[in-house]
Amino acid sequence: MSDGLSNVAIAERLGNSHRTVGYHATSILAKLDLTSRTSAVAFAIRHGLT
Repeated sequence: MSDGLSNVAIAERLGNSHRTVGYHATSILAKLDLTSRTSAVAFAIRHGLT
């Protein structure tokens, strides 16, 4: 996500389907109470996760 990759590109790298990647991205956003991939990346940077 922090590299700006699409779900399809992430899925290709991980060997998963793009729907699986999208599901997990949505789950991460919900658990962190975030509304966008951009806010998830900002969260990761603020918390030293990248």
